[in-house]
Amino acid sequence: MSEIKVGQFGKIGENMVAFELSKRGWIVFLPPYDERVDIVAMKFICSECDSNWNVTHNLQCSNPDCENHSEIAKSKIVKSKKCTSCGTIFSRDKISSQSSTCSICNTNTLEEIALCNICDSEVVVKENNCTNPSCNSSNYKIVFRSIQVKSTHYVDNGKNLGFNFKYQDLLNDDRHFFVVYLRSIEDCKETHHYWVMNKDDFKSIKNIDTVSFKIYQNDRGHYNPDKLLPFKYDEVKACELQNKIKNATNELELLELKEQLKKHDPFLKLDEDL
Repeated sequence: MSEIKVGQFGKIGENMVAFELSKRGWIVFLPPYDERVDIVAMKFICSECDSNWNVTHNLQCSNPDCENHSEIAKSKIVKSKKCTSCGTIFSRDKISSQSSTCSICNTNTLEEIALCNICDSEVVVKENNCTNPSCNSSNYKIVFRSIQVKSTHYVDNGKNLGFNFKYQDLLNDDRHFFVVYLRSIEDCKETHHYWVMNKDDFKSIKNIDTVSFKIYQNDRGHYNPDKLLPFKYDEVKACELQNKIKNATNELELLELKEQLKKHDPFLKLDEDL
């Protein structure tokens, strides 16, 4: 397996982290050049309960008693035309799709209309809504996170991880995070590793009061993986817990599983205090 060029390594890390954030519902933006922030991420959440906000524009039958009221597939929509003057509705077999003249009132006021295949009610765009089924909120808010990505590799004969920190990388804001990324090759198998830290986590592994950190452009650090273990993303364990959460039978079990998940998926830190 060929090695990645030095100039490509940092960008690969940024894009891999962006992909992980996207999987978790974040909309990500990568600056075209270095602005001391590698990724800006945003998310739509409910103003009432902080659940994810559904921004997908689905279609639904306007009849609340119809089984297509929650959602209707495009393949089930009946294309028709309606006269905005007299209100007459024409099906496709009664009038040409190119015609705009109403045969009832002789006005050029025909417009296309989508009808439900079950009840013939009009199909409308379903308004954005909270993903929490017990919440009836109609309002959302947008939250932002800034992320500094540190692509790393093994040093000291494979004992430690080495990466640079710059004083400018540290933003004293609760919305700012660090993600250390490592791409490793073991037995010709490519594996991706992530360590996620908020600003306080960063300060716990890095003394920010040293002269070298504040003055020099690159302050090189070698870190034992055991020291970074509290911030490590364990993809296998996280997946197992997510499957258990889906099958949880009571509220207490669900809460306990979610707390366990936080320990193995530090990307969830970005969702705290939304």
